[in-house]
Amino acid sequence: MHSSYTVAEKIRSFVPNSRERISFLCSSDATYVSVLLACWLTGNVAVPLCSSHPESMLEYYITDSQSKLLISTEKYLEPIKNIASRSNLPFFLIDHGILSSPSTISQHQLLESDLFSSNSCSENERALIIYTSGTTGRPKGVVLNHGTLFYQTSAVLKMWNITEKDAILHSLPLHHIHGIMNALLCLLKAGGTVVMQQKFNAVEAWKHFLKMDSRPSVNLFFAVPTMYSKLVQVFEQVGMSEIQARKQCLNSMRLMCSGSASLPLPVFYRWEDITGHRIVERFGMSEIGMALSTTLDGPRLAGI
Repeated sequence: MHSSYTVAEKIRSFVPNSRERISFLCSSDATYVSVLLACWLTGNVAVPLCSSHPESMLEYYITDSQSKLLISTEKYLEPIKNIASRSNLPFFLIDHGILSSPSTISQHQLLESDLFSSNSCSENERALIIYTSGTTGRPKGVVLNHGTLFYQTSAVLKMWNITEKDAILHSLPLHHIHGIMNALLCLLKAGGTVVMQQKFNAVEAWKHFLKMDSRPSVNLFFAVPTMYSKLVQVFEQVGMSEIQARKQCLNSMRLMCSGSASLPLPVFYRWEDITGHRIVERFGMSEIGMALSTTLDGPRLAGI
């Protein structure tokens, strides 16, 4: 949390007002969390970008969202610097110096400031702009307020019994609601642990599930159907023991979920054969978050 305050101080030096849009491009690690929370600590709207998108698409998101500040890590400096130059926008890099430097803004000062008064920081204040996949045209910005995020995460925590004892292997992109809300904010809100993969890797995921090579322990995994298909493919290619995999996964994993698209029936049943887990399917959309889910304790039917 300390690093979020130092980033917040840096944001304020560029954007002294609140309610501005701030676009950022970071790796899937603690830096992303620090920047996201810093946007909210300063009363601004976070616009997370995707590292795999071409520069032209990043520029579209930045322009369409009317962002006033760009933030990046060294890894993504070139596209952000180019866009900042063309758009005449300020930007700064997140580096070790910023993350480790002491902040002159205390938590008390932030909470007591006008930005966090009851009039200016309510559940109706805008928190996040994410972009749709663009299947029927150009991607459209979806505005989510703090109230939506609060009630959505609260519902998920209750429905799936997520607590501070849980640890998730986070392999999802952090520019869509699935990766941001379900897999990240829910665990942060519960006080749980988030083990991030910079990019989904099926072999590495199996090492976490099976507790190989001293990997950090996880008991939650949220993914999209293509990830489960790849995990099944890798399992069968390597020729691991189904009996051992099933025993270990039943012992170590508490919940495995799929969303963002329909899970093929063969993958659902094959995953149960391998791991002993019936995947919980959930459905939603960028505009509303998660809307429907099969139950945690009741029947988990395929194809719903």
